[in-house]
Amino acid sequence: MCYNTRYMTKDRSVYADHYGVEEETIPLFNKMYYANGFDHFDIPVITGEDPALIQSFSWGLIPGFTNPEKYPIPAVQSSGLNARDDKLMNNFKWKSVVKRKRCIVVLDAFYEYHHAPGVKLKVPYHISSSHEPTLSIAGIWDTWQDRNDAEIVRSTVCIVTTEANEKMAEIHNNPDLKKRNSGPRMPAVLDVGGRRLWLSGDDADNDLISEVIKPYPVDGLVCHTVNTLSSKSASGSGNTIAAIEEHDWPIIGLP
Repeated sequence: MCYNTRYMTKDRSVYADHYGVEEETIPLFNKMYYANGFDHFDIPVITGEDPALIQSFSWGLIPGFTNPEKYPIPAVQSSGLNARDDKLMNNFKWKSVVKRKRCIVVLDAFYEYHHAPGVKLKVPYHISSSHEPTLSIAGIWDTWQDRNDAEIVRSTVCIVTTEANEKMAEIHNNPDLKKRNSGPRMPAVLDVGGRRLWLSGDDADNDLISEVIKPYPVDGLVCHTVNTLSSKSASGSGNTIAAIEEHDWPIIGLP
């Protein structure tokens, strides 16, 4: 699944030119060379309601109908980082949201871990576009208002994932997936036509999802191994430019 990302590490003009928005309207983000989704940072999104704006939403969807007395908000948000494309229309948490509140999550790259053969080690990979300055990821969003404090209003977002392409399947080889009867996954990267359809005002249905959400072509992505991203026992790269630098792991058999 997609829990580790890179975003807004380039000049704002890059995003303005690519998405056709006004540079001065783009929020001032910290440069996030490495962000862990469970920290619920604000990430850049473009919604179908305001396609001419890049906005800042908290990562981890809190559906608007969430009752905090029944469901603790921190737990809801942590479970809302990703949504499977094949569950969007039959999961009560996603179905009402995907109908109308669809968006693009603007990423420079994402990270995925490979379980190295024969050793107890996870090797991180940095994955970005081979031909565009950003990755446009399908997302769903909603606005939640605290019924006990009307001043607390949060716009939150969830990244949609899909079946991994051939290359990503080699990288995302987590053995726990078999225990969960699941295969390798990847973020749902959209091409130009897919972005237009995903942001359209039409209600989503299974036909739209199957037309737009699909494994991204292998040649559309480039990947390389990077150093340890974060660890309790190691300094790691953290949120520095070192996080994206290529690192050669002395392990035979890496993808």
